[in-house]
Amino acid sequence: MKILIYGNRKQDPDMYDISTPEKEAAAYLKLFAYLDEHWNVYADLEDEVEELEVCEPCSKNMHRLCERHCACETEVNCKSNSRYDQDEVRVAKAHKRQYDLAKAGDAAAAKKLINARKENEYEEISIGNVIDPLTETA
Repeated sequence: MKILIYGNRKQDPDMYDISTPEKEAAAYLKLFAYLDEHWNVYADLEDEVEELEVCEPCSKNMHRLCERHCACETEVNCKSNSRYDQDEVRVAKAHKRQYDLAKAGDAAAAKKLINARKENEYEEISIGNVIDPLTETA
């Protein structure tokens, strides 16, 4: 039997039976609700994601004074690592969409969001199998 295992350093692991598509969908929605309500792990997704803007120094072609998290892409030597920052915004927007869908009861979005963030503290999950020692051979 396939199981979804959730645990963190402050609690013993919870194990969800995900042996059928229906159980898997229910398990991900239940775990999503638990993570959202009990641990507040999605607090960063409740607000809208802000778009990056070109900082004032870059807008005046003073790239050496660039501020971090700037949308400037004109100067190679600009202090801003805009590709990295733009990727962060893109990922945050995708997670926000998944969060909103999961809040509305979309199990596929909950699964996608949980799996995308499974390495974060309080969001650690894994998949396992329950072995029946009486029926399965080594």
